[in-house]
Amino acid sequence: MATNYTTVPAAVLLAGLAFDGGHARCEEKDWTQLRTLRKLRIIDPACGSGTLLMAALQEILKIQRRRGGTVNGRGVAIRELLEHAIPGYEVVPAAVHLTAATLSMAEARQLIANMPLFWMPHDLKDGKARMGSLDFLLHSPSKGAAQHLPLFSEKGRDPSRVTGTGEAVYDAYMPRNCDVMIANPPFTRAGGPGTAESTDWNPVFGAGLSKTDQATMTDALRRKLIGTPASLYAGLGSAFLVLACESIRAGGRLAFILPATALTGSRWSPIREMLLEEFVIDWVVVSHDPRARHKTRSLPGGSGSRSLSPPAMRKR
Repeated sequence: MATNYTTVPAAVLLAGLAFDGGHARCEEKDWTQLRTLRKLRIIDPACGSGTLLMAALQEILKIQRRRGGTVNGRGVAIRELLEHAIPGYEVVPAAVHLTAATLSMAEARQLIANMPLFWMPHDLKDGKARMGSLDFLLHSPSKGAAQHLPLFSEKGRDPSRVTGTGEAVYDAYMPRNCDVMIANPPFTRAGGPGTAESTDWNPVFGAGLSKTDQATMTDALRRKLIGTPASLYAGLGSAFLVLACESIRAGGRLAFILPATALTGSRWSPIREMLLEEFVIDWVVVSHDPRARHKTRSLPGGSGSRSLSPPAMRKR
């Protein structure tokens, strides 16, 4: 899958910048009311093990404490946030459960019943490509029927949601008025990063699919991106940015970790134009992986593309 999980320091930095100076909705609402917390929407469309969502939760709690807390106490506030305000989406089933466990550590003294955490299909079903949360591009939600599923199940199952009793197939949804979208999306791109030898094991949708299925999914995404500034050659990160632009409300915040080529690459030029038109850029932080390029070339995702540029910005 060419998965690269976000480090805790990077997550804390990015979440801190996303809420730097006070969030627009945070400024205008009464933080002593639980309904304020319940109406927030802090989304990670590729949540992995939940590191970024946990960092965002902690930032929300800091703001909430500075504004006088809630009338019912910290524990109730955390439960409201976890059950209503922090949706996460992921294509790896085990990672969704790790996200649930990570977020639950914020309040271990009570039951958190039904978190808005969704496992999204990443395969072909009846010849139709299913591409995780990218299925929400252009308002195309993914549907399922209500039934219980085991923790790990076979390829071809429908979207499922983590609940207090396990997993249940669920009509997954993506809010279109989210306050913050924070993510470290996949960087894989058409043709694969690095040398030609790396293409076979690190294709655009990861190495878990056959070449035939990979080609079908890539073609489906290519058609879905027609008319958008995203590019398969820029990589999946550009598609996730289009999803963010569709989903963030005016005044909301975007906080993404992106490949450094997002700042200079020719394939990223339409995305840069979109960001400059749709957002006010607050921060761009460039970090450098201390590992040399030649030492990581043989690792999945190790083409030197993990020199990161996490921007934080506000939608106009």
